Amino acid sequence: MTFETELNKIERKFRDKESRLDDIIVLMRETIRKCSNSIKLIHSRKLDLAYKEILEIRKIMKKVLAKRYYPAFADKVNHIAQEYVEAEVVYGIVKYGKIPKRSELFTTDIGYIYGLLDVVGELKREIYESIIYKDGDKIQAYYEFMRIIYDSLLAFRFSNALLKEFRRKQDVARIQIEQASGDIIRMMYGVKRAKKTKSNR
Repeated sequence: MTFETELNKIERKFRDKESRLDDIIVLMRETIRKCSNSIKLIHSRKLDLAYKEILEIRKIMKKVLAKRYYPAFADKVNHIAQEYVEAEVVYGIVKYGKIPKRSELFTTDIGYIYGLLDVVGELKREIYESIIYKDGDKIQAYYEFMRIIYDSLLAFRFSNALLKEFRRKQDVARIQIEQASGDIIRMMYGVKRAKKTKSNR
């Protein structure tokens, strides 16, 4: 094999790698956009429209998981899976009152646990939306799901090299739970105080 032939072979490998990278970036952008839309629709109580978006995201995930990617692209694949899991789990909790299992979704292990932690923030938002929509019975349920997700992932204490930024995401989730707890207490105390003041008049 000549010097030029070897260089041509290397070039073809890089062109293939670049093509696959471009492909996964397009899928990532599409997934992020659709997941964002679906979660906004869930918060707006437009669950039927949100489900249509999720069906489209599932098609993307099947396509992503069916393709062969270079190991260097693993972070991007997991990021796509993470966004997808977040949308599926928020929908599952709001619609059916349960957390979808890993085996029920088109995802990766890392995508699943990272997506779960992102759900904590969205459930905090759902608590506020429930206050606006006067769905008082759901406030405690969403808070309990926040706790369940966080507590279930406490055992995941691995190095940053294995689960990059995972501990930081755990800390963020803990702070969100503490904030939600404080807001719920203030809201309940405020309501009780208002009722007590009213009754004393």
